[in-house]
Amino acid sequence: GDSGRRFILQQPLLYSETAYNYRRLGELWYQLMHSGDIDRLKEYTLCCFEYLLSKIHGLSIEQLLWEFDII
Repeated sequence: GDSGRRFILQQPLLYSETAYNYRRLGELWYQLMHSGDIDRLKEYTLCCFEYLLSKIHGLSIEQLLWEFDII
């Protein structure tokens, strides 16, 4: 629900210089996509350089491109 999205949004993308928050990287785009809140989806994922860079470094460019295809 909405409280789950708020909880994920409050979590950092990085815990340290090399420790990524895989829960946020893996779930945030999915939760926002299914909420129908396109503005927040863009603000916190699709158009957020920090998120995109963390996603590529923490997971992979392939994962990011796969998510873009789904969205």
